[in-house]
Amino acid sequence: MNVLVTGSTGFIGSALVQRLQDRYKIIAIDKALPHPEGASLAYLVDISDKQALVGVMENIKTSLGNRLDFVFHLAAHYDFSNRPDNLYEEVNEKGTMNLLEALKDMEVGAFIFTSSTAVMEAHTHRGNNLLNESSSTGSLLYYGLSKLKAEEILQANKHRLNIIIVRLSGVYSPYCQLIPLAHQIASIYRRDLSSRFLPEGGRGCISYVHLEDALDGFERIMQGVGRSPSSTVYIFSEEDYLPYGELYKFIFKEIHGAATRPVSLPCWALAGGVYIMNYFNYFLGRDYFFKPWMVYFSELRFTFSTEKARRELGWQPRHSVRRGLREMIGRLKADPTDWLRKNKL
Repeated sequence: MNVLVTGSTGFIGSALVQRLQDRYKIIAIDKALPHPEGASLAYLVDISDKQALVGVMENIKTSLGNRLDFVFHLAAHYDFSNRPDNLYEEVNEKGTMNLLEALKDMEVGAFIFTSSTAVMEAHTHRGNNLLNESSSTGSLLYYGLSKLKAEEILQANKHRLNIIIVRLSGVYSPYCQLIPLAHQIASIYRRDLSSRFLPEGGRGCISYVHLEDALDGFERIMQGVGRSPSSTVYIFSEEDYLPYGELYKFIFKEIHGAATRPVSLPCWALAGGVYIMNYFNYFLGRDYFFKPWMVYFSELRFTFSTEKARRELGWQPRHSVRRGLREMIGRLKADPTDWLRKNKL
């Protein structure tokens, strides 16, 4: 069976290739090098280049035939500035259209698109309802909006391809490798002054999912292709979550062995302080990861029900972020240099 993976050198893509390489012929597509080991074919191509993608499909047909049993579309642009960027349109939206166009003469068993729970409207800290696949969409993030537009492009092609959309919560590994969480852990590890403050008591939260659980979910989809109608949406997430205030206390105690609590500030005050830190670091020629928009974003609650994935795929997470944090922090304390390197800090 042939499996095409876009974004194959990325965090999730490279892990997916490694997971599937012994049972499938993997076709890896990415604009970055090195290509992952285990791929039968590998192509250095940007999905925003339509002609290059068409050329790749012609080469695949010559080498392996015109059958692709599964296409995993993971390639995407994102950053944490949350500013307008034409790459969101070029890569996430037009890149998805380009891939669909390049596949028009291929026989595709299933097209699995990795979206994000960032496409969904959060609820406030006053509500404890879990969001699900039928909840309202809309995003405060340019990344989330571009993923939502990509979903709409795919929905418009649901009669042509068997499309499955997976909305992932924040994906982490035993070394963390989830950029915002890694920065938070590193800041607390260094006892940065800025790490001690949280907006409105840290009542907001996001949800997480372990990398291995996400890969398990992908395999469940592969095993059950044909059971769900095209354009089905699934959420892969843990239902156990930690509000930011509890998360801070958990991380601090695991690292420093003592109980503490963050200082609560109004959003406007904390956002002003973050703005000043960005301004100060800019003049020093450094980038400061935390941005004012994150302060307001952290008031919201992104918590999800995975009942649909349990019912239709038999999937449920085997990990929890609480256990995951202990492992991440254990590895950080054992070898800080290696941990920071793996998290590109």
